[in-house]
Amino acid sequence: MELWTKREIDMEQVDTIRIGVMPQEQIRKRMLAIAAGTYKPEPDEPKIWFPSMRSLAEVLSDENRAMLRVIRETKNHDQINN
Repeated sequence: MELWTKREIDMEQVDTIRIGVMPQEQIRKRMLAIAAGTYKPEPDEPKIWFPSMRSLAEVLSDENRAMLRVIRETKNHDQINN
């Protein structure tokens, strides 16, 4: 099953999503430092963090990708009909 094809998405309009992987404790410390104002992330730093590659893989499972496809198709259908 193919989730994305060039015909379905104009690749010039696709934003890059940066994903980071680091231990949960470091993610927590980073978030607290950002909230406290002691750390300001660079614009090119990841916005989405996972504690392991395994947790990232679980989010990107076949079932979840199929659900994302349904959401995308529904959104496109709604935009065409409105």
